[in-house]
Amino acid sequence: MTSAPAPRMRDIFRLLLNLVRYSPWHYAATLIPQALRLTLVLAPGLIARAVFDHLSAGRPLGPDLWLLIGSLVAVALGRVGALLGAIYLENTVFFRSANVIRMNLFERFMRRPMAHLMPFPPGEVVSRMGLDGGRLPNYLSQLENVFGSGVGAGLAFAAMAAVSVPLASVALLPLLVSPIAVALINLRRLRVLRNLRNMEGRIGALLGDAFGSVQALQIAGAEARAVEQLDRLNTQRKRYAVLDQFLHKLVLESFVTDLALVTTAAILLLAAQSLRAGTFSVGDFVLFSYAANRVTDFGFYLGNSMSQLQESRVAVERMTPLLSGAPAHTLGWPSRWLAGLRKAPAGTLRALEVDALTFTHPSSGRGIRQASFCVDAGNFVVITGRIGSGKTTLLRTLLGLLPAQSGGARWNGEAIKDPAEFFVPPRSAYTPQVPRLFSETLKTNILLGGDDAVLAEALRLAVLEDDVPQLEKGIDTRVGPRGVKLSGGQLQRAAAARMFARAPDLLVFDDLSSALDVETEEKLWLRLREARGGQRTVLAVSNRRGALRMADQVVVLKDGLILDHGPLDVLLERCPEMRSIWEATAGDVSSHP
Repeated sequence: MTSAPAPRMRDIFRLLLNLVRYSPWHYAATLIPQALRLTLVLAPGLIARAVFDHLSAGRPLGPDLWLLIGSLVAVALGRVGALLGAIYLENTVFFRSANVIRMNLFERFMRRPMAHLMPFPPGEVVSRMGLDGGRLPNYLSQLENVFGSGVGAGLAFAAMAAVSVPLASVALLPLLVSPIAVALINLRRLRVLRNLRNMEGRIGALLGDAFGSVQALQIAGAEARAVEQLDRLNTQRKRYAVLDQFLHKLVLESFVTDLALVTTAAILLLAAQSLRAGTFSVGDFVLFSYAANRVTDFGFYLGNSMSQLQESRVAVERMTPLLSGAPAHTLGWPSRWLAGLRKAPAGTLRALEVDALTFTHPSSGRGIRQASFCVDAGNFVVITGRIGSGKTTLLRTLLGLLPAQSGGARWNGEAIKDPAEFFVPPRSAYTPQVPRLFSETLKTNILLGGDDAVLAEALRLAVLEDDVPQLEKGIDTRVGPRGVKLSGGQLQRAAAARMFARAPDLLVFDDLSSALDVETEEKLWLRLREARGGQRTVLAVSNRRGALRMADQVVVLKDGLILDHGPLDVLLERCPEMRSIWEATAGDVSSHP
């Protein structure tokens, strides 16, 4: 897997810009109620100033009292309306942006050959997609608060400056000091955040592995050790979380907020002296008590945004390894890949030619070398060989689930450029040796949104028609995570039925017999042979005698090399390796002579 360089701050800002560009009108519309909500906070101060100046002049309010009360009520209702609008628009932008990020990550996994190992355990991948995928949209929401409070602070400063520029300028002190202090403390917090997020990922990975391997833990008697490991990770996470919260609170509440309070108090003391000297009115003093907080609040929101920027930076760093080498900013722009997915054309298979296909595993050096053979339409071709001979590697390399290092394949004489995207229904369908089912009903797992009309035939071909009535709710039985409610044989046949429901030109099986008894397997092969008048094209890995007897061609593998291929009878005469495999399966109980 190609790794991308660690994202820089400009990459993160470019990513944020892409998120804004994806939904510009929603984002722009969100700024309006935020600015209105935080600006209207100043209105009671202006109203109170008018009231106190009116009273200080010795004039009774009279009927104006109700007008002022009505104004205060209108301001309150306006703030409530602005708040509701901000909540709606803010959440709209948040979920649209989070969805873009998570869909881009999901796309990377959909386009990654499934035989490639993910960079992290599934539990940690889910953590990075879920928790980290929401950090940047949350930061965008914080920037909306910065904008709104900035507008409110500008108006508040203008109102104070109209009375006294020197006193108004004192309110700017936190805006000069806070960013420097926040930046310095965030240097330390960045390291803590990285450790905290990594611990959260490790805990997610441990839980994911544990949930998927409960029986293995029980059989090994390792439940206590798993709990101890979880407790140890939680203890380490707690330490980092406490330190992170300490730094976060220190930055925002102990420094930024307290500095704002001290500044406001200083402004009011100076205003009180001006009031005593007669250069301030009571109304001016009341206005300053409201407006000074609006200016210093901007420092709070600005400091909070700087702090959350570090969280966003760590989130992007954690998501970047999931991008398969793509730059980080691509997370913020919706891909055309999903919209561009189209069902493959149903071009009828005449011949599949495999030519000098090579792939060796980097870790072991084992694999396949110069594999060449041909599958003609309507033929049943079986790949056989001892354990470790490269049978599964050959299938996965052919289908694009492993990257071919040389060689390739041709479909009806035309070279296949991208096997991973080419070998899909209705051209081809594949059942691995250990198939995966979703935690849904058996029907959903087989059809995957397809037409119900094909269900009965798919069940019959997979020899499942007698098993379904015995399930708890028949075809609507939920099979559980990874199909745990089914036996191994039912699981493999359900995966085979999923293939048959797609009606592909080429059926590819990787050792379907591993969990099937001999008679059930042979019944499945016979039904496939009978279907479509024997025109089903099958490429299967098997060492079972029933499959070998039925094969039109057998491909014999040893140590990654094709030793020979041809009809079974011919190979039994001329290929010692084929005879050894045949003799090793003498215990198969077969219904055939």
